[in-house]
Amino acid sequence: MRGGFGRGFGQGPMVAGGRRGTGAPLPPAVRQAMEGAHALLKAGDAAGAADRFAELASRAEERGRPGIAAFAALLGAQARATAGDANRAVDEALAASVAGHGSHRPKVARRYAAVSAALRAGGHAEAADRLDGEVRSRFGITPAVAAPVAVNRSQRRHLPKSCSACSGPVTDAVVFDDDGSADCTWCGTNLL
Repeated sequence: MRGGFGRGFGQGPMVAGGRRGTGAPLPPAVRQAMEGAHALLKAGDAAGAADRFAELASRAEERGRPGIAAFAALLGAQARATAGDANRAVDEALAASVAGHGSHRPKVARRYAAVSAALRAGGHAEAADRLDGEVRSRFGITPAVAAPVAVNRSQRRHLPKSCSACSGPVTDAVVFDDDGSADCTWCGTNLL
């Protein structure tokens, strides 16, 4: 049975600020696949990483984890754009299931903005413009880079060393939202 006393539908317990915790950790096989995809990306094999992220997104969707599915699909599209396959990157980004993320619109907008930025960095401005226009018309989201939020030492100090869901390292690249929450850069899970 999903949920239960003090829990939402498969999410963790309430934490400070009225947010939900991370919930259950990802299974070891998914963690390893996530690590492998990020390792390929770091090694410069963006096309291989894109394939792994697409596979992860598909498996997460099958298992009823739409947030991780959307995050992995958009990471895959970003990797595909980095690899230079602009049309496929746009198609994969638009296929990402972002339904049900109404409360996370700024986070989804940042992920689309990252795909768009990767397309522009690869010299595919037309594809980036097409993606931005389609995202606006289909989902009502304007891809935008996050405005810097003033983060105090206490917030940084409370960040875990690794994500409780995927075991990915938590680095200074973590982006804080206006409400003080931060997401894992590997799997998109709420860290605070």
